Amino acid sequence: MDIHYERATVKVRITDEDGDDLEMFGIQDTGLNQKECWIPCEEGEMFLITWEAKAPMRLYKKLDLRAIPYLDGVKMDEGILTASQRANGEYGCLGGQQVGVNVSCPFQFDRLMTTGGSSQ
Repeated sequence: MDIHYERATVKVRITDEDGDDLEMFGIQDTGLNQKECWIPCEEGEMFLITWEAKAPMRLYKKLDLRAIPYLDGVKMDEGILTASQRANGEYGCLGGQQVGVNVSCPFQFDRLMTTGGSSQ
């Protein structure tokens, strides 16, 4: 999923634990530099959110890149990809939510709850 800003593009990927892309559907703009989508999945399957910038380095070489994910409308811990990491060809990656001191819970797909009260 690409997010465009002026002459820069941020490429966001949702992957499984092995780094294989998960298919995204219903991708739509929801605000300035924001997108949303849905992903068919198996309950309990873990996933990662990765991002990288494609931009003219001379214009954006000193800028860090922050990602703020929302899962089912709930804000998660944000991540920063520093300018030096970008210059080294690295990408940002979030794989869970901090739930305590030195403790995090991996991102996992949950059971879908419908408005009728039954689980899918």
